[in-house]
Amino acid sequence: MASATESKILSNYLLVPAQLPAIASLEEFIGFFPRAMQESPAIRTLYRDLQTQRNAVVDSVAEEIDDQVQRGKAIRRHIVKTKRREQAHEYDDEIEMERMVRSYFTGKTFRLGEINLLVALRCQVGPANPKAQHPVHHSRARKRHH
Repeated sequence: MASATESKILSNYLLVPAQLPAIASLEEFIGFFPRAMQESPAIRTLYRDLQTQRNAVVDSVAEEIDDQVQRGKAIRRHIVKTKRREQAHEYDDEIEMERMVRSYFTGKTFRLGEINLLVALRCQVGPANPKAQHPVHHSRARKRHH
């Protein structure tokens, strides 16, 4: 969708006003010459030649617009792939953290690097329930009320 809009904007801005009749009609072109020469058939030939040259430039610009649209699509695809890769990496970190936590409760020992990773990931994610109290503090609070 964005490509069609990009193409339309560039075409309307660069191609439509670049056509020779949009700049000067044949009658206006003839008016640029002295009255004595305005009846010469060479002026019409000159206008047609100028129009052919102008059309070649417009065609070249149209090709550049098409190329730009394709580059835009490639950039958008690259961005989507990069985001997916980053999300997959985040997902892998979550799985690793779950594995380490599960291992903690089953009695497996950790290497220092695994502990550092677990702490770093926990700091990035934040507490699961920010209102939850530490069990020790929670039990002390109950003893005061009794």
